Amino acid sequence: MPINNPAASDAAALIAIHAAINDAHHTPPTPRVIDTGSYVGDGAANRQITTGFKCSKVMVMSNAQRGIVAVVFAGGNKTLNMTDIANQRQTPGICVELHATDGFLVNVDPDYGYNVNSETFRYWAISE
Repeated sequence: MPINNPAASDAAALIAIHAAINDAHHTPPTPRVIDTGSYVGDGAANRQITTGFKCSKVMVMSNAQRGIVAVVFAGGNKTLNMTDIANQRQTPGICVELHATDGFLVNVDPDYGYNVNSETFRYWAISE
């Protein structure tokens, strides 16, 4: 049967198929997920803090008086901006990284670590 002369039932089927394809291409984006929480440092290197989703942004803050904050953004390259508030200076090195599939990684460093043994850290994470 030629497509340029469809019967009424064929036309209805074609319209239904077109509508289904259109709906599939116009699916609204998945809403972002935000997770907040805390963890107590255990002194391990490259410790994974899981959130249940791949993160696009993470902020980690220390409860200790040294007042350090890390903010990590996903993009072409990971960007790390850690600020030692008490000393008003930016810190070198990477102590927080986004995990490839779930949450983020924290490292221990005596001055700027985000997994210092027995220290409590709070975090805020947002999904991709």
